[in-house]
Amino acid sequence: MGRAFSRILALVLALCVWTAFTPLAVLASEGDVCKIVETETGYSTLDEALAAVEDGQTIQLLGSVNYSGGIVITDKSVTFDLNGFNLNVVNTAEGDTPATTSGLCVIGENGDAGLTLLGQGEFNVTGTLFGVYVLAYPGKTASATVTNATATASESTDDTWGCGAFASGANASVTVRGDATATGAGGNGATGNSSGLVTVEGNVIATAENFYEDEEGWYRAAVEAWDGGEVVVEGYVIATGDNSIGVLAAGSYATVFGDVTGVVGGMFAYDSCVEIGGKVTSTDESGFGVLAVDNCEIEVGGDVVAGGIGVEIMDTWDSSPSEILIDGAITAPVYIKIGEAVLGFDDYVLDDSIPGYRVYTIDSNLGAVLVLDVTPPEFAGGDGTEENPYLVATADQLNNVRNHLNKHFKQTADINLNIAPYNVNEGWVPIGTWEDPFTGT
Repeated sequence: MGRAFSRILALVLALCVWTAFTPLAVLASEGDVCKIVETETGYSTLDEALAAVEDGQTIQLLGSVNYSGGIVITDKSVTFDLNGFNLNVVNTAEGDTPATTSGLCVIGENGDAGLTLLGQGEFNVTGTLFGVYVLAYPGKTASATVTNATATASESTDDTWGCGAFASGANASVTVRGDATATGAGGNGATGNSSGLVTVEGNVIATAENFYEDEEGWYRAAVEAWDGGEVVVEGYVIATGDNSIGVLAAGSYATVFGDVTGVVGGMFAYDSCVEIGGKVTSTDESGFGVLAVDNCEIEVGGDVVAGGIGVEIMDTWDSSPSEILIDGAITAPVYIKIGEAVLGFDDYVLDDSIPGYRVYTIDSNLGAVLVLDVTPPEFAGGDGTEENPYLVATADQLNNVRNHLNKHFKQTADINLNIAPYNVNEGWVPIGTWEDPFTGT
Protein backbone atom coordinates (compact mmCIF):
# COMPACT_ATOMS: atom_id res chain seq x y z
CA MET A 1 0.00 0.00 0.00
CA GLY A 2 2.84 2.37 0.94
CA ARG A 3 4.67 1.57 -2.32
CA ALA A 4 1.57 2.33 -4.43
CA PHE A 5 1.04 5.61 -2.56
CA SER A 6 4.64 6.61 -3.28
CA ARG A 7 4.15 5.99 -7.01
CA ILE A 8 0.97 8.09 -7.09
CA LEU A 9 2.69 10.89 -5.18
CA ALA A 10 5.61 10.86 -7.65
CA LEU A 11 3.22 11.16 -10.60
CA VAL A 12 1.40 14.06 -8.96
CA LEU A 13 4.67 15.86 -8.25
CA ALA A 14 5.81 15.33 -11.86
CA LEU A 15 2.51 16.74 -13.14
CA CYS A 16 2.89 19.77 -10.90
CA VAL A 17 6.42 20.41 -12.14
CA TRP A 18 5.31 20.07 -15.78
CA THR A 19 2.42 22.45 -15.19
CA ALA A 20 4.63 25.01 -13.45
CA PHE A 21 6.99 25.24 -16.41
CA THR A 22 4.38 25.10 -19.16
CA PRO A 23 2.59 28.26 -20.44
CA LEU A 24 -1.12 28.33 -19.73
CA ALA A 25 -1.94 28.74 -23.47
CA VAL A 26 0.01 25.72 -24.66
CA LEU A 27 -2.81 23.89 -26.32
CA ALA A 28 -5.24 25.51 -28.72
CA SER A 29 -8.72 25.62 -27.28
CA GLU A 30 -12.22 26.51 -28.40
CA GLY A 31 -12.36 30.18 -29.30
CA ASP A 32 -8.79 30.37 -30.61
CA VAL A 33 -8.50 31.68 -34.17
CA CYS A 34 -4.98 30.42 -34.80
CA LYS A 35 -2.00 28.67 -33.27
CA ILE A 36 1.76 28.56 -33.65
CA VAL A 37 2.44 25.07 -34.94
CA GLU A 38 5.88 24.62 -33.40
CA THR A 39 4.66 25.31 -29.86
CA GLU A 40 1.01 24.21 -30.27
CA THR A 41 0.12 27.48 -28.54
CA GLY A 42 -3.33 28.76 -29.39
CA TYR A 43 -4.32 32.43 -29.63
CA SER A 44 -7.69 34.09 -29.52
CA THR A 45 -6.53 36.93 -31.79
CA LEU A 46 -4.16 37.14 -34.73
CA ASP A 47 -2.42 40.09 -33.05
CA GLU A 48 -1.32 37.84 -30.20
CA ALA A 49 0.07 35.26 -32.59
CA LEU A 50 1.92 37.87 -34.63
CA ALA A 51 3.50 39.27 -31.48
CA ALA A 52 4.64 35.81 -30.36
CA VAL A 53 5.75 34.19 -33.61
CA GLU A 54 9.47 33.78 -34.11
CA ASP A 55 11.68 33.45 -37.15
CA GLY A 56 10.97 30.24 -39.07
CA GLN A 57 7.68 29.46 -37.29
CA THR A 58 4.23 28.81 -38.74
CA ILE A 59 0.92 30.38 -37.79
CA GLN A 60 -1.93 28.01 -38.60
CA LEU A 61 -5.49 29.30 -38.96
CA LEU A 62 -8.20 27.51 -36.99
CA GLY A 63 -10.96 29.44 -38.72
CA SER A 64 -11.45 32.25 -41.21
CA VAL A 65 -10.25 35.63 -39.93
CA ASN A 66 -11.22 39.17 -40.94
CA TYR A 67 -8.37 41.33 -39.65
CA SER A 68 -8.59 45.11 -39.35
CA GLY A 69 -5.18 46.71 -39.60
CA GLY A 70 -1.89 45.93 -41.29
CA ILE A 71 0.52 43.03 -40.82
CA VAL A 72 4.19 43.97 -40.56
CA ILE A 73 6.95 41.34 -40.82
CA THR A 74 10.49 42.66 -40.21
CA ASP A 75 13.75 40.68 -40.32
CA LYS A 76 12.11 37.28 -39.88
CA SER A 77 10.41 34.65 -42.00
CA VAL A 78 6.92 33.47 -41.15
CA THR A 79 4.61 30.93 -42.76
CA PHE A 80 0.82 31.16 -42.73
CA ASP A 81 -0.85 27.76 -42.92
CA LEU A 82 -4.30 28.73 -44.18
CA ASN A 83 -5.55 25.26 -43.32
CA GLY A 84 -8.59 25.58 -45.61
CA PHE A 85 -9.63 28.99 -44.24
CA ASN A 86 -9.45 32.59 -45.45
CA LEU A 87 -7.48 35.46 -43.93
CA ASN A 88 -8.78 38.84 -45.10
CA VAL A 89 -6.65 41.81 -44.05
CA VAL A 90 -7.99 45.35 -44.49
CA ASN A 91 -5.95 48.36 -43.38
CA THR A 92 -7.80 51.69 -43.75
CA ALA A 93 -5.17 53.80 -42.00
CA GLU A 94 -3.98 56.90 -43.82
CA GLY A 95 -0.42 58.12 -43.76
CA ASP A 96 2.77 58.14 -45.78
CA THR A 97 4.73 55.07 -44.65
CA PRO A 98 4.34 51.49 -45.88
CA ALA A 99 4.29 50.10 -42.34
CA THR A 100 1.20 52.11 -41.43
CA THR A 101 -0.70 51.98 -44.71
CA SER A 102 -0.10 48.47 -46.12
CA GLY A 103 -2.24 45.40 -45.84
CA LEU A 104 1.01 43.42 -45.61
CA CYS A 105 4.46 44.97 -45.18
CA VAL A 106 7.58 42.76 -45.30
CA ILE A 107 10.97 44.37 -44.77
CA GLY A 108 14.39 42.73 -44.70
CA GLU A 109 16.74 45.33 -43.20
CA ASN A 110 18.98 43.69 -40.63
CA GLY A 111 18.00 40.14 -41.57
CA ASP A 112 16.09 38.22 -44.20
CA ALA A 113 12.30 38.47 -44.13
CA GLY A 114 9.45 36.63 -45.76
CA LEU A 115 5.88 35.46 -45.60
CA THR A 116 4.95 32.21 -47.32
CA LEU A 117 1.68 30.31 -47.56
CA LEU A 118 0.70 26.71 -46.93
CA GLY A 119 -2.58 24.90 -47.36
CA GLN A 120 -5.81 25.70 -49.14
CA GLY A 121 -7.59 29.00 -48.58
CA GLU A 122 -7.05 32.66 -49.40
CA PHE A 123 -4.87 35.39 -47.95
CA ASN A 124 -6.28 38.67 -49.26
CA VAL A 125 -4.60 41.96 -48.34
CA THR A 126 -5.94 45.49 -48.72
CA GLY A 127 -4.24 48.72 -47.71
CA THR A 128 -4.53 52.39 -48.50
CA LEU A 129 -1.12 53.01 -50.10
CA PHE A 130 -0.11 49.38 -50.60
CA GLY A 131 -1.90 46.07 -50.69
CA VAL A 132 1.42 44.26 -50.23
CA TYR A 133 4.76 46.05 -49.85
CA VAL A 134 8.12 44.24 -49.83
CA LEU A 135 11.50 45.93 -49.36
CA ALA A 136 14.89 44.22 -49.28
CA TYR A 137 17.90 46.20 -48.11
CA PRO A 138 21.28 45.49 -49.78
CA GLY A 139 22.50 42.02 -48.94
CA LYS A 140 19.14 40.93 -47.50
CA THR A 141 16.15 39.13 -49.00
CA ALA A 142 12.47 39.83 -48.55
CA SER A 143 9.48 38.08 -50.10
CA ALA A 144 5.74 37.65 -49.74
CA THR A 145 2.98 35.54 -51.24
CA VAL A 146 -0.69 36.57 -51.12
CA THR A 147 -3.85 35.62 -52.94
CA ASN A 148 -5.19 39.05 -53.93
CA ALA A 149 -3.68 42.49 -53.29
CA THR A 150 -5.57 45.79 -53.37
CA ALA A 151 -4.65 49.44 -52.76
CA THR A 152 -7.48 51.87 -52.08
CA ALA A 153 -5.72 55.27 -51.87
CA SER A 154 -7.91 57.89 -53.52
CA GLU A 155 -7.87 61.60 -54.18
CA SER A 156 -9.25 62.21 -50.70
CA THR A 157 -6.17 60.75 -48.97
CA ASP A 158 -2.75 62.29 -48.49
CA ASP A 159 -1.24 60.26 -51.30
CA THR A 160 -2.94 59.17 -54.50
CA TRP A 161 -0.14 56.84 -55.57
CA GLY A 162 -1.46 53.60 -54.12
CA CYS A 163 -0.06 50.33 -55.41
CA GLY A 164 -1.62 46.88 -55.17
CA ALA A 165 1.67 44.93 -55.17
CA PHE A 166 5.08 46.57 -54.73
CA ALA A 167 8.59 45.09 -54.51
CA SER A 168 11.82 47.06 -54.19
CA GLY A 169 15.40 45.78 -53.84
CA ALA A 170 17.62 43.31 -55.64
CA ASN A 171 16.31 40.36 -53.60
CA ALA A 172 12.73 41.52 -53.09
CA SER A 173 9.85 39.57 -54.58
CA VAL A 174 6.07 39.50 -54.40
CA THR A 175 3.82 36.75 -55.73
CA VAL A 176 0.11 37.46 -56.13
CA ARG A 177 -1.77 34.27 -56.91
CA GLY A 178 -4.87 36.17 -57.99
CA ASP A 179 -5.33 39.81 -59.00
CA ALA A 180 -3.46 42.99 -58.14
CA THR A 181 -5.79 45.97 -58.05
CA ALA A 182 -5.69 49.71 -57.33
CA THR A 183 -9.10 51.31 -56.89
CA GLY A 184 -7.95 54.84 -56.02
CA ALA A 185 -7.74 57.51 -58.68
CA GLY A 186 -3.95 57.56 -58.90
CA GLY A 187 -3.20 53.95 -58.10
CA ASN A 188 -1.31 51.35 -60.09
CA GLY A 189 -1.72 47.61 -59.74
CA ALA A 190 1.85 46.28 -59.68
CA THR A 191 5.30 47.89 -59.44
CA GLY A 192 8.75 46.32 -59.55
CA ASN A 193 11.34 48.87 -58.42
CA SER A 194 15.14 48.80 -58.03
CA SER A 195 15.49 45.19 -59.26
CA GLY A 196 12.46 44.01 -57.29
CA LEU A 197 10.21 41.38 -58.86
CA VAL A 198 6.41 41.24 -58.83
CA THR A 199 4.60 38.22 -60.28
CA VAL A 200 0.83 38.41 -60.70
CA GLU A 201 -0.71 35.09 -61.67
CA GLY A 202 -4.07 36.73 -62.37
CA ASN A 203 -4.87 40.17 -63.77
CA VAL A 204 -3.86 43.76 -63.01
CA ILE A 205 -6.61 46.38 -62.89
CA ALA A 206 -5.93 50.01 -61.94
CA THR A 207 -7.07 53.54 -62.57
CA ALA A 208 -3.51 54.93 -62.87
CA GLU A 209 -4.98 58.38 -63.41
CA ASN A 210 -2.50 61.26 -63.43
CA PHE A 211 -3.59 64.65 -62.13
CA TYR A 212 -0.48 66.55 -63.18
CA GLU A 213 -1.13 68.97 -66.01
CA ASP A 214 2.34 68.92 -67.54
CA GLU A 215 3.93 67.52 -70.67
CA GLU A 216 4.49 64.17 -68.98
CA GLY A 217 1.00 63.96 -67.56
CA TRP A 218 0.44 60.41 -68.79
CA TYR A 219 3.33 58.79 -66.92
CA ARG A 220 1.16 56.59 -64.73
CA ALA A 221 0.40 52.99 -65.56
CA ALA A 222 -1.43 49.94 -64.28
CA VAL A 223 1.90 48.08 -64.39
CA GLU A 224 5.15 49.92 -63.70
CA ALA A 225 8.74 48.66 -63.68
CA TRP A 226 11.63 50.95 -62.75
CA ASP A 227 15.41 50.81 -62.38
CA GLY A 228 16.00 47.14 -63.12
CA GLY A 229 12.69 46.06 -61.61
CA GLU A 230 10.51 43.44 -63.22
CA VAL A 231 6.80 42.72 -63.38
CA VAL A 232 5.28 39.51 -64.79
CA VAL A 233 1.52 39.31 -65.32
CA GLU A 234 0.03 36.01 -66.42
CA GLY A 235 -3.39 37.51 -67.18
CA TYR A 236 -4.41 40.86 -68.68
CA VAL A 237 -3.68 44.48 -67.74
CA ILE A 238 -6.22 47.33 -67.75
CA ALA A 239 -5.73 51.02 -66.87
CA THR A 240 -8.94 53.05 -66.82
CA GLY A 241 -8.05 56.53 -65.52
CA ASP A 242 -7.51 59.73 -67.51
CA ASN A 243 -3.96 60.05 -68.89
CA SER A 244 -3.20 56.46 -67.92
CA ILE A 245 -1.27 53.82 -69.82
CA GLY A 246 -1.35 50.06 -69.51
CA VAL A 247 2.34 49.18 -69.03
CA LEU A 248 5.32 51.44 -68.29
CA ALA A 249 8.89 50.18 -68.16
CA ALA A 250 11.95 52.38 -67.55
CA GLY A 251 15.35 50.69 -67.45
CA SER A 252 13.58 47.47 -66.58
CA TYR A 253 11.55 44.44 -67.68
CA ALA A 254 7.86 43.73 -68.10
CA THR A 255 6.00 40.66 -69.36
CA VAL A 256 2.25 40.34 -69.84
CA PHE A 257 0.82 37.10 -71.16
CA GLY A 258 -2.57 38.59 -72.07
CA ASP A 259 -3.95 41.85 -73.48
CA VAL A 260 -2.91 45.35 -72.37
CA THR A 261 -5.33 48.28 -72.39
CA GLY A 262 -4.70 51.89 -71.42
CA VAL A 263 -6.34 55.24 -72.10
CA VAL A 264 -3.75 57.67 -73.46
CA GLY A 265 -1.35 54.83 -74.21
CA GLY A 266 -1.12 51.07 -74.35
CA MET A 267 2.56 50.56 -73.54
CA PHE A 268 5.54 52.88 -73.01
CA ALA A 269 9.16 51.77 -72.64
CA TYR A 270 12.45 53.55 -72.07
CA ASP A 271 15.65 51.50 -72.27
CA SER A 272 13.67 48.36 -71.44
CA CYS A 273 12.61 44.91 -72.56
CA VAL A 274 8.86 44.35 -72.78
CA GLU A 275 6.89 41.37 -74.01
CA ILE A 276 3.12 41.45 -74.46
CA GLY A 277 1.46 38.18 -75.42
CA GLY A 278 -1.85 39.62 -76.56
CA LYS A 279 -3.34 42.79 -77.99
CA VAL A 280 -2.29 46.34 -77.06
CA THR A 281 -4.99 49.01 -77.07
CA SER A 282 -5.23 52.74 -76.35
CA THR A 283 -8.81 53.96 -75.96
CA ASP A 284 -8.14 57.72 -76.23
CA GLU A 285 -8.95 59.33 -79.57
CA SER A 286 -5.39 60.66 -79.84
CA GLY A 287 -3.61 57.96 -77.86
CA PHE A 288 -0.61 55.83 -78.80
CA GLY A 289 -0.42 52.04 -78.93
CA VAL A 290 3.29 51.31 -78.39
CA LEU A 291 5.94 53.96 -77.68
CA ALA A 292 9.67 53.24 -77.33
CA VAL A 293 12.51 55.55 -76.36
CA ASP A 294 16.19 54.54 -76.51
CA ASN A 295 17.43 50.96 -76.64
CA CYS A 296 14.20 49.01 -76.27
CA GLU A 297 13.30 45.47 -77.26
CA ILE A 298 9.55 45.05 -77.51
CA GLU A 299 7.42 42.15 -78.70
CA VAL A 300 3.65 42.26 -79.11
CA GLY A 301 1.92 38.97 -79.83
CA GLY A 302 -1.35 40.48 -81.07
CA ASP A 303 -2.77 43.57 -82.75
CA VAL A 304 -2.06 47.19 -81.84
CA VAL A 305 -5.06 49.55 -81.84
CA ALA A 306 -4.84 53.28 -81.11
CA GLY A 307 -6.72 56.48 -81.81
CA GLY A 308 -3.54 58.42 -82.67
CA ILE A 309 -0.19 56.75 -83.37
CA GLY A 310 -0.04 52.99 -83.67
CA VAL A 311 3.68 52.42 -83.00
CA GLU A 312 6.34 55.05 -82.36
CA ILE A 313 10.10 55.08 -81.84
CA MET A 314 10.88 58.47 -80.36
CA ASP A 315 14.10 60.29 -81.17
CA THR A 316 16.27 61.76 -78.42
CA TRP A 317 19.64 63.42 -78.68
CA ASP A 318 21.49 60.24 -77.65
CA SER A 319 19.10 57.52 -78.80
CA SER A 320 20.25 53.93 -79.20
CA PRO A 321 18.35 51.70 -81.65
CA SER A 322 15.08 50.10 -80.58
CA GLU A 323 13.37 47.11 -82.16
CA ILE A 324 9.62 46.60 -81.96
CA LEU A 325 8.12 43.38 -83.28
CA ILE A 326 4.37 43.20 -83.88
CA ASP A 327 2.88 39.75 -84.51
CA GLY A 328 -0.43 41.22 -85.57
CA ALA A 329 -1.97 44.18 -87.37
CA ILE A 330 -1.68 47.89 -86.55
CA THR A 331 -4.88 49.92 -86.66
CA ALA A 332 -4.37 53.66 -86.14
CA PRO A 333 -4.66 56.94 -88.09
CA VAL A 334 -0.86 57.26 -87.91
CA TYR A 335 0.45 53.80 -88.70
CA ILE A 336 4.07 54.15 -87.55
CA LYS A 337 6.21 57.11 -86.53
CA ILE A 338 10.00 56.89 -86.27
CA GLY A 339 11.66 60.08 -85.17
CA GLU A 340 9.83 62.81 -87.08
CA ALA A 341 8.98 60.56 -90.03
CA VAL A 342 5.49 59.18 -90.45
CA LEU A 343 5.28 55.82 -92.24
CA GLY A 344 2.20 54.35 -93.82
CA PHE A 345 1.33 50.72 -94.40
CA ASP A 346 3.19 50.58 -97.74
CA ASP A 347 6.38 52.30 -96.52
CA TYR A 348 8.22 49.09 -95.75
CA VAL A 349 11.07 47.00 -97.05
CA LEU A 350 11.52 43.25 -97.06
CA ASP A 351 14.62 41.70 -95.57
CA ASP A 352 15.51 38.10 -96.42
CA SER A 353 17.16 37.77 -93.03
CA ILE A 354 13.80 38.51 -91.35
CA PRO A 355 11.32 36.38 -93.32
CA GLY A 356 7.63 36.91 -92.75
CA TYR A 357 7.89 40.52 -91.57
CA ARG A 358 7.55 43.94 -93.13
CA VAL A 359 10.39 46.17 -91.94
CA TYR A 360 9.76 49.86 -91.27
CA THR A 361 12.85 51.99 -90.70
CA ILE A 362 14.34 55.36 -91.67
CA ASP A 363 17.48 55.50 -89.57
CA SER A 364 19.45 52.57 -88.20
CA ASN A 365 20.38 54.71 -85.21
CA LEU A 366 16.73 54.71 -84.16
CA GLY A 367 15.97 51.10 -85.01
CA ALA A 368 13.02 49.49 -86.74
CA VAL A 369 9.46 48.27 -86.43
CA LEU A 370 8.79 44.76 -87.71
CA VAL A 371 5.18 43.89 -88.52
CA LEU A 372 3.96 40.41 -89.35
CA ASP A 373 3.39 40.19 -93.10
CA VAL A 374 -0.03 38.63 -93.35
CA THR A 375 -1.13 38.54 -96.99
CA PRO A 376 -4.92 38.23 -97.27
CA PRO A 377 -6.16 35.22 -99.23
CA GLU A 378 -6.91 35.84 -102.90
CA PHE A 379 -10.48 34.58 -102.56
CA ALA A 380 -13.13 33.99 -99.91
CA GLY A 381 -12.88 30.22 -100.37
CA GLY A 382 -12.77 27.38 -102.84
CA ASP A 383 -9.95 25.86 -104.87
CA GLY A 384 -10.87 26.94 -108.41
CA THR A 385 -12.26 23.63 -109.61
CA GLU A 386 -15.68 23.23 -111.19
CA GLU A 387 -16.85 21.31 -108.11
CA ASN A 388 -15.40 23.85 -105.66
CA PRO A 389 -15.02 27.21 -107.41
CA TYR A 390 -13.18 30.18 -105.98
CA LEU A 391 -15.57 32.42 -104.03
CA VAL A 392 -15.51 36.11 -104.98
CA ALA A 393 -16.98 38.66 -102.56
CA THR A 394 -14.90 41.86 -102.92
CA ALA A 395 -13.41 44.09 -105.60
CA ASP A 396 -9.90 42.91 -104.73
CA GLN A 397 -10.95 39.28 -105.07
CA LEU A 398 -12.56 40.03 -108.44
CA ASN A 399 -9.30 41.65 -109.53
CA ASN A 400 -7.45 38.46 -108.58
CA VAL A 401 -9.46 36.51 -111.17
CA ARG A 402 -7.00 37.77 -113.81
CA ASN A 403 -4.34 35.61 -112.16
CA HIS A 404 -6.34 32.39 -112.77
CA LEU A 405 -7.91 32.75 -116.22
CA ASN A 406 -8.74 29.05 -116.63
CA LYS A 407 -10.32 28.48 -113.21
CA HIS A 408 -13.90 28.42 -111.98
CA PHE A 409 -15.46 31.19 -109.85
CA LYS A 410 -18.63 31.99 -107.97
CA GLN A 411 -19.67 35.50 -106.93
CA THR A 412 -21.10 35.49 -103.39
CA ALA A 413 -21.83 39.20 -102.74
CA ASP A 414 -22.53 42.50 -104.49
CA ILE A 415 -19.29 44.12 -105.66
CA ASN A 416 -18.74 47.87 -106.02
CA LEU A 417 -15.92 48.87 -108.37
CA ASN A 418 -16.42 52.57 -107.73
CA ILE A 419 -13.64 52.55 -105.12
CA ALA A 420 -9.90 53.19 -105.26
CA PRO A 421 -7.84 52.09 -107.02
CA TYR A 422 -10.44 50.86 -109.49
CA ASN A 423 -12.11 54.25 -110.07
CA VAL A 424 -9.00 56.38 -110.62
CA ASN A 425 -6.81 57.03 -113.68
CA GLU A 426 -7.71 54.37 -116.26
CA GLY A 427 -10.14 52.72 -113.85
CA TRP A 428 -10.99 49.06 -114.01
CA VAL A 429 -8.80 47.00 -116.32
CA PRO A 430 -10.75 44.26 -118.13
CA ILE A 431 -9.90 40.69 -117.22
CA GLY A 432 -8.17 38.76 -120.01
CA THR A 433 -6.88 39.86 -123.42
CA TRP A 434 -7.19 38.69 -127.05
CA GLU A 435 -3.88 36.92 -126.62
CA ASP A 436 -4.67 35.49 -123.20
CA PRO A 437 -8.44 35.33 -122.78
CA PHE A 438 -10.46 34.17 -119.78
CA THR A 439 -11.41 30.53 -120.37
CA GLY A 440 -12.90 29.62 -116.99
CA THR A 441 -16.46 29.95 -115.75
